[in-house]
Amino acid sequence: MRGGLAVALVLAAAVPALGQAPDSQGPPPALVETAAVISAPITEEISLVGSVRPIRDSLIASEVAGRVLQRPVENGDTVKKGAPLVVLDRSRLERDLAQAEAELKEVEARLDLARRQEARAQELHASDVLAPRFLDDAMTERKAQEGRQAQVEARIAAIKDDLERSIIRAPFAGVVTEIRTEVGQWLEMGDPVARLADFDTIEITMDLPERHYPHISRGDAAPATLDALPGLRLDGKVFALVPRAGSAARTYPVIVRAPNPGRQVGAGMLARVKLILSTSAETLQVPKDAIVREQSGDVVYRVDGDTAQLVQVRTGRSNGNRIEVQGDLKAGDQVVVRGNERLAPGQKLRFGGGESANASAGSR
Repeated sequence: MRGGLAVALVLAAAVPALGQAPDSQGPPPALVETAAVISAPITEEISLVGSVRPIRDSLIASEVAGRVLQRPVENGDTVKKGAPLVVLDRSRLERDLAQAEAELKEVEARLDLARRQEARAQELHASDVLAPRFLDDAMTERKAQEGRQAQVEARIAAIKDDLERSIIRAPFAGVVTEIRTEVGQWLEMGDPVARLADFDTIEITMDLPERHYPHISRGDAAPATLDALPGLRLDGKVFALVPRAGSAARTYPVIVRAPNPGRQVGAGMLARVKLILSTSAETLQVPKDAIVREQSGDVVYRVDGDTAQLVQVRTGRSNGNRIEVQGDLKAGDQVVVRGNERLAPGQKLRFGGGESANASAGSR
């Protein structure tokens, strides 16, 4: 009887001890991923959408009238500066030039005679042999022939200029984007022959909201990407900021220029441009996933050896997928970014994936 009572007392004392074992051991280690606290500046930027156009886009016109004799270019051709786009029939101008040059020779002969007659009249007048009016007549004839010579020479220069302009040349290197004439067509002065665009450099025009106007300056970096060419990044710069609101929305036109490597970018493509508004001094930043919202405020879990330490923080500006924080942290600390939703302060951790393989060593 006594033996049975003793066994019962021992069992009764053991039962509470068994029930308390889990509490003394605490929750099991939590599987987490971590990332480092960094110190870096925060760049505030905006993204704007604009349309691409070539830096130069010109409708080339004929400067003289004539019939199209040749058109050595087609749509899409790349041409150098000075390359012929259209050649007009020059036969009429060449005949006019030959006639004017023959007329010039006749005028030059008459001028030579007039000059000799004037010189002779001056000699006779000096000897009192010739009356003054005959000397005046000789001088008048010489001046008249000089005037005729100047007129013919001006006409020859104009014909030669028209001959040169009858070959309509590219005023700059570029790509022919539109043909506006055909062989055999008669062109009047000012009639268009082709459209030429310079795609070595492109312009992107966007609308900048009024509140950002004071933060943008000419020469600011403006990198751009294009939906049509996802692998291409353009190194653009702000070329102009037009100080006049362009619409009721109070936006201001911004023009960005960028080199066009290989002329890959075409007119009318959609471009997305980033403009930097400001860059701050270095601040502590953590991944946004490290922030846990609690009733007392925002917290993060800092890794201390193999345990989680709760740190109260105050959040600030965003920087991509990171956020500025103030609290008991320093650059290089490891904070939990995965598995932090149900962590308890002081809970044991086990690491897996991401940067967590070195978390324990780095925190020590």
